[in-house]
Amino acid sequence: MFASRIATESRHGSRQTCDKTRDNWKLLQLPVRVVDYVIAHELAHLREPHHRPEFWRILDATLPDWRDRREELKTRARDIYWCHESMAQ
Repeated sequence: MFASRIATESRHGSRQTCDKTRDNWKLLQLPVRVVDYVIAHELAHLREPHHRPEFWRILDATLPDWRDRREELKTRARDIYWCHESMAQ
């Protein structure tokens, strides 16, 4: 069973356990295609916890244009509203 929670830290998302991920509420400020990338990335971690070749194969199979979406995330993340100065990275 997959479970997702909204995170409050500055990361976009993270894998918590073998069946849970956390997504940052600030993702709501981004386009759906970028949010889809973050979700696909975290779901891939449920199958492969590390950024090994198998992880990238899973992401390639799930979201073939993930590289473009990752670049868009990097660009757009700079414009996300952060509640506190220390949260902006």
